[in-house]
Amino acid sequence: MKLKKKKNSWYNYFKEIFKKKATFFLLIFITYNIFLLVAFSIIIYVKYPTKFENILIKTNYYIHGTYLKFRYFLKPISVPQLSFDIKHKNFQKLRFKRYEALNSSMYYNRNYPRLIKKDSDWVPAKLNYQNNDYKINLRLKGRASDHWHGENHWSFNVKLKGDETFLGMKYFSLQHPKTRGYLNEWLLHKFLRYNNLIYLRYDFVNLSINGKEKQLYALEEGMGKRLLENNQLKEGPILKLNGDHHWFWGGFGIIDIDYTNTDIVAYKKNKIKKSSLLSSQFLQARNNLELFRQGKLSASDIFDIYSLSRFMAIIDLFGHHHANSIDNLKFYYNPITSKLEPIGYDNQAILSLSVQNLWGSSKYTINNGKSKWRLDLLKDREFFALYINALETISKKEYLEQFFEDIEFELVQKEMILLLNSMQISEVGSVNFKNILFQNQRYIRDVLMKDKKMIQVYFSSYNSQKNILTLNVLNTFRFPIKIKRLTGLPIKSELTEVLLSNSLESPFNYKKIDIQLEKNIILDDNIKNNLKLQFSIMGGSKLFESSIDTWPFKKTVDDKDITTKISPIKNLPFLQINEKLKEINFKKGSWNLKNNLIIPKGYTFKVFSDTKINLLNNAFILSYSPLKFIGSTNKPVRITSTDQSGQGLIVLNAEKRSILNYVIFEGLKSVNQDDWNLTGVVTFYESDVIISNCQFINSNAEDALNVVRSKVKLNNSGFKDSRSDAFDGDFVQAEVSDCVFVNNGNDAVDFSGSQINMKKVEIVNAGDKAISAGENTVVSGDSIFIKDSGIGIASKDSSNVKLEKVNMYNVDLGITTYQKKSEFSYATVSVDNFKVENVKKNILIENGCRVFIDGIEVMEFSNNVKKDMYGKKYGKQTIK
Repeated sequence: MKLKKKKNSWYNYFKEIFKKKATFFLLIFITYNIFLLVAFSIIIYVKYPTKFENILIKTNYYIHGTYLKFRYFLKPISVPQLSFDIKHKNFQKLRFKRYEALNSSMYYNRNYPRLIKKDSDWVPAKLNYQNNDYKINLRLKGRASDHWHGENHWSFNVKLKGDETFLGMKYFSLQHPKTRGYLNEWLLHKFLRYNNLIYLRYDFVNLSINGKEKQLYALEEGMGKRLLENNQLKEGPILKLNGDHHWFWGGFGIIDIDYTNTDIVAYKKNKIKKSSLLSSQFLQARNNLELFRQGKLSASDIFDIYSLSRFMAIIDLFGHHHANSIDNLKFYYNPITSKLEPIGYDNQAILSLSVQNLWGSSKYTINNGKSKWRLDLLKDREFFALYINALETISKKEYLEQFFEDIEFELVQKEMILLLNSMQISEVGSVNFKNILFQNQRYIRDVLMKDKKMIQVYFSSYNSQKNILTLNVLNTFRFPIKIKRLTGLPIKSELTEVLLSNSLESPFNYKKIDIQLEKNIILDDNIKNNLKLQFSIMGGSKLFESSIDTWPFKKTVDDKDITTKISPIKNLPFLQINEKLKEINFKKGSWNLKNNLIIPKGYTFKVFSDTKINLLNNAFILSYSPLKFIGSTNKPVRITSTDQSGQGLIVLNAEKRSILNYVIFEGLKSVNQDDWNLTGVVTFYESDVIISNCQFINSNAEDALNVVRSKVKLNNSGFKDSRSDAFDGDFVQAEVSDCVFVNNGNDAVDFSGSQINMKKVEIVNAGDKAISAGENTVVSGDSIFIKDSGIGIASKDSSNVKLEKVNMYNVDLGITTYQKKSEFSYATVSVDNFKVENVKKNILIENGCRVFIDGIEVMEFSNNVKKDMYGKKYGKQTIK
């Protein structure tokens, strides 16, 4: 036993020695290899920095790609499966069109194939999706050959026949994801939506043509009414500047485009020609755009400069100025504001800003026939200030971080779809474009926020008798500069009105600035040396500072005195303007207005009790400022029209909430002037409002009250004898309580894309619908009384109405649900405590829709309910 014990102890001893040495040598081996790797990396980094960076990038791509594939393995992603069925002769027509394009050229000196599209190119086909067939027309898409050069991956324009829609769209295109930069275009539209700008629906689908193997395509929404409705906008013309002739003539093609000699055209021109309203809107929009490029109107006159400036800033962030080029940019004419809004489209790439610089900068490198478009916009100082402000906002790091956090799940899905369709991670991965976007943010912040030499300031003279200091100032920076104040001396007022010439147009234009100092100032050399001029980039928030060169600058160029235009409202006898309080007060009494009254932004417009405003000669009141119309029970504010021509009240883009209390609107109609046509006697657009104790009487318009994209509270108010609808709300959040609607030609309340709460509402004699909910509207409420009306409650197009305590008396049709527009789905109505008396038909439900009464679903269904509406069997034809 002792010998065995001794043997085991020696064995364990040598075993421990071996383990320690093995561990030691293993550590030496690992350390040695790490040392070699670090040394090799340092050598590569020092001698070949570009190669080193490429190795890191490829490693990052590999890790990211492996991660995406692993995620897909854990949870596969479904991609919409589409197929085209194209008859042989029609497919041959497409093939011949491609052959023609491949054998043409837009350049004399080298081959550059291009596609010339014609209306005769369309061919019929069938689209199949989820076992549903859609009748379509399609044609080849894309001017340049990247859309159709490949034998089996062509791009198509698609439009559905009749009233059908596909995924809510009437028009769309399909193309290889590469033609739009893989994920780049998808990301742009996500970011446009994030910024509340018009965006296109954009996704990735698999497409099979005539039974061939499916291939991945990018699906991109086309221009049309559904695009606008999806963005919660009213229908209006969509315009573009058409440069087709530059592709036809065979010269220098798109390089030769000059926006002054392009045609202003509309999408869906045949539809516009058939509608007098759309035609007049298009003519107004085209005329405005024409006058703009002739220099007769400014950018702020015709564009929604808030959305346009933000759009330009976003394109700056993405670095590739393609979507904001005039031959790519589309415009929506907003019929309410009479302004053009940008529709982003075809930006393709995400590039470093260091390549092209900021779009609004004088250092911007692209100059050709399209440059005048850019310069014409930048001349408008209000637009430019908003553009700089938008750049500041989107260049905040947390702004982009929050955006990517919001879309992270969807972004990973799209990356996986592209990666698993044999597309390179280096091209489709988010690693690269995220880095570029964050770099572009830093670039913008550096330009706007870092201290740098931006102006030259020279001492010119000092008039001691008049106490006037004169300086000569030159803007050497890439943006316009706004002088704020002088430090080192007491001055009478800040210099906020002094604006330097834009270096973009006059790079060496010295401006003479006179500064009024306080009395008895002795200006010696010591004081001069300590003077500083403070300024900001026009529209920017950061205050910069420059010292003053005391050596006089002799070669000055004197500017003409700038005179301020006096606003017409300052001379009107019925207005009192308090600039200190920023109030415009309407004097009490009875007043006749024979001309339009336009209240500028930046004030509060007040009208008090015992005031009567008589709108004559087609006059209207338009305010860009919030209202405070405050009457009383015995002395309300009255807005009428004794000659029945008065065109009501409009509030546009007011920054604060308006209040109407004890106001009577009587005998008015809606705006119809110079092709500006509105539907409401009283209109609030993107302007929140509280309406209390008000009356809308004898309204001769499509809507007595029209509120769009706003929050509204309507209480203790009445609508009587409205020619058509009483209250029409589009994309609103509304509370309606203790209100009465009597004798309305069509609907009492009509909501689209809205969220509504109704309480204690009485509706009598509504010609069509008492309550109409459409286009994804949600209505809740209780205590609703409906009497002597065509239809009680109508819910359509994905809307949901949920009410309690509803009483109906003497109504043709109590409740109906149906689908009116193909881009929406089925509707629902739920009513608890529902009482009816003398109702001819209680409920009419379209197949797919649902109605619940006291929690129990009604199971009686009909087909195509829409055909019985609008006066055909129930209700009344719409009165425009």
